[in-house]
Amino acid sequence: MVKNAINTNSCSLKTLLAAILLSLSFSLQALPLVIRSVDNEWLPILAQSWEEKNGGVFVTIEKNIDIKKLREIRNKISSQFPNTNIEIIGRRLFFPQVSVDTLFGYIMGVDLGFDDLKRSSLNENSSLFAKKGADESRISKDELIQAVVEKVELGPEEGRLTITVTIQQRAKAGNFTKLSGRVRIEYVFAKKDNKIDETDEENKKFTPLLLMKKGDKISFIPVKQEARILTISYFVNK
Repeated sequence: MVKNAINTNSCSLKTLLAAILLSLSFSLQALPLVIRSVDNEWLPILAQSWEEKNGGVFVTIEKNIDIKKLREIRNKISSQFPNTNIEIIGRRLFFPQVSVDTLFGYIMGVDLGFDDLKRSSLNENSSLFAKKGADESRISKDELIQAVVEKVELGPEEGRLTITVTIQQRAKAGNFTKLSGRVRIEYVFAKKDNKIDETDEENKKFTPLLLMKKGDKISFIPVKQEARILTISYFVNK
């Protein structure tokens, strides 16, 4: 059975990711093949669809990925798993002797080697990450909390993004100087006509956080705290 987008909200999320990240000048190669939702479903990004067949997994790549980029992706994954012979068949990659969950679980942990492209794009667009109307020059660095990412989850039904982080350096000033340990950052994507609104400015700002993975570093300024759940107004991911 071929697996594609999970539901209407997942489709709108994929449209949101593609439209917003590309509008931020992200290279297509900086995007992951898939991301995992909070309910452990796989959401397609560069992987258009996938299918378990012939003792392995066929992954069909988005049509705007040319053969050169496809080979780069294949070669990078192969370098991490030298005992696996990954074949290119048309626009599909074939991974033998593996299941979908095992394959994507491994791929999520593989650095495809495009971090520099991603980071340069983030730097060029850093002004988009401040809260609306904020003057970045007026943001106090002493209010920044530095943390490392433990987990990134997405609930496609409600559009809730949850990032679990462990604080490494507390804020030196502001209202959250005592905050420490493990906390969760949450953002709920705004919807329009029961779909995630890709034109919403706040959605555009927070979409890059979907690309974060375990071990990434993030600095942020909270504006609200409920138990161990934070709402933030500003962030910089490194």
